[in-house]
Amino acid sequence: GQRTGKLSVTESTKTFILLCAAIGATLSCIVGLLLASGGGYEEETLSSHQWQGIGVAVFAWIAWLANSKFLNSALSWLPALYMPAFGLSAILMLSAGHIGGTLTHGDGYLTQYAPDAIRFVAGLPPKGESSAGGEIKPLADVGQAVVYTEIVQPILNTRCVQCHGSSKQKGDLRLDGYAHLEKGGENGPVLLPGKGGESALVKVFLLPVEGELHMPPKGKTE
Repeated sequence: GQRTGKLSVTESTKTFILLCAAIGATLSCIVGLLLASGGGYEEETLSSHQWQGIGVAVFAWIAWLANSKFLNSALSWLPALYMPAFGLSAILMLSAGHIGGTLTHGDGYLTQYAPDAIRFVAGLPPKGESSAGGEIKPLADVGQAVVYTEIVQPILNTRCVQCHGSSKQKGDLRLDGYAHLEKGGENGPVLLPGKGGESALVKVFLLPVEGELHMPPKGKTE
């Protein structure tokens, strides 16, 4: 076996762990492909995430094969592939995981709720000065506010763009800008000028909170 500090790992245990990792990566690819088939994701970002995820699975299987005693005895060159395959799988997993987070939570999800100290190190403004942080600035005088830019869009940024923004567009609908709002989604316009009560965007907000069609969905209201 191999010993790292006080932890001893036998070759058979390492091979088993590698096998579990390869199977897990493969299952993740299958589930990811099923989710992608539902649409609503930015194509370029989705494609990058998809192929990197497949790469993780492929290199994980290669690492497992390279560590297999049975195959090592038949193919003397195979063990040399272990470290490169393991390293590439780990690197791709980090990258694919980050892109997956972007697809699920939108751009800037790593720093969106980060403390101001971390945002400063990353070269970002404090949360209270950036709409990307999900903050709604208090209005000194509501009567003097520009209704869309100072009231409506901040609410959409906080409640809606996680699933209807630049990286993810459920129902082909984007709500991160007025032009996108006017365009609507796969079922047509979601906002009817002068007919707020008949607009789909307003109707889904007013549905029972526990209902399947209520927006934003339960658990995604922050």
